Amino acid sequence: MADRQRIVILGGGFAGVNVARHLAKSARNDDEIILLSSSKMHTFTPWLYEIAAARADEHGKQEKRSMAKTSDISLDFLKPRVAIREVKIAGLDLQHEHVLIEDGKTVRYDALVIALGSEMAYFGIPGLQKFALTLKTTSDALAIRRKIAELVADLRRGDKSELKIVIGGAGPSGVELAAEIATMFTGLERRREIAKNIVSITLVDGGERVLGMMTSKISRLAEHRLRVLGVKVILRARINEVKVGEVLIKAPSSSPIAGGEFTVLPSDCTIWTGGVQPAAVLKNFALPKDPRGRILVESTFEVQKQANIFALGDAAMFVDEVTKQPLPQTAQAAENVAPVVAGNVLRALRRTKLEAYKARKQWPYSIAVGGNYALLGYGNLVLSGWLGYVIRRLVDLRYFLNLLPLATAVKFWVRGVLKYRKND
Repeated sequence: MADRQRIVILGGGFAGVNVARHLAKSARNDDEIILLSSSKMHTFTPWLYEIAAARADEHGKQEKRSMAKTSDISLDFLKPRVAIREVKIAGLDLQHEHVLIEDGKTVRYDALVIALGSEMAYFGIPGLQKFALTLKTTSDALAIRRKIAELVADLRRGDKSELKIVIGGAGPSGVELAAEIATMFTGLERRREIAKNIVSITLVDGGERVLGMMTSKISRLAEHRLRVLGVKVILRARINEVKVGEVLIKAPSSSPIAGGEFTVLPSDCTIWTGGVQPAAVLKNFALPKDPRGRILVESTFEVQKQANIFALGDAAMFVDEVTKQPLPQTAQAAENVAPVVAGNVLRALRRTKLEAYKARKQWPYSIAVGGNYALLGYGNLVLSGWLGYVIRRLVDLRYFLNLLPLATAVKFWVRGVLKYRKND
């Protein structure tokens, strides 16, 4: 084995960037680190709901540049230790240890880290992909923002007498987006820019409660806050079809809203946040996967039956050996796992024993629920309101400080906080 080793990382999201960051600190100087990503920007996705509900003070290219400055971080901060290549990945040649690129080129690796994240899942629901907006990228958030701005302009001109928004999926993205949009419209009503009680926001989910992956206490607090903001929450109901101007839902007979029959919800703007799936390109990787297409990994995050190939984040299926529970598919979990994966990559190359990851028994959660209000949960401890909001903002700052030089991190954080305060 040659002394100089090449480590290739696929993906510039939370998982890939944080593995690259740790490798840059701990790899030998003669080790080569390459990050392959479809974009040269790292998107801070926890702020996308803020962009989607931001006041439309800017338009066109000015809007895109201004908002991107509050969500997208150039991957150049990893340079010069990590080489960044903007490419579209097509597959893997496991026999020759090469990553296949769509333009026909290849990239050789000695160790490979797969952190390709996820994409929206539409579950075969008719019309959903065609007629619903999503919230996965900065471009998605800007599309929602522009659509809402157009509808508000129609209200002001008198072209519309009411506005109806339907959001599918009451997970973190759906809850945060519904709450922030409601807060934005409350501000417009307070400033008398639109009449009161002409905007309807409906959140639909097939589960028994909002934020079903979190504690029941956080779910209750979040639902109460949503209702205070005027959001109509419909649970135990599934979207069956989306058409222009309407959403068809069906609920079980026990539901008070549908009684087992189909119900049509009028919708001027339909937004889908109800599920994700592994990146489509993973289908081209001849690696062991679970039924959902996630790569199966050992406790070390090494891919099962594959040497020197690791996977983490939304691309991987990791089950804790103690709790028998899968790792949460969150940015926080990816950041927590990254140093273990980086260390194991180097151990694999040096042919030393890999370290098993010990998952947390409990994970803290942070959910913004409109304006200066957030819920923080850790086990039975829950903080809510303004204090929760402040702590969440400080957690965001901590992340930026881990990536960027002090002055750059603080500037990025302050710019975003000040920009989004206009929503409140």
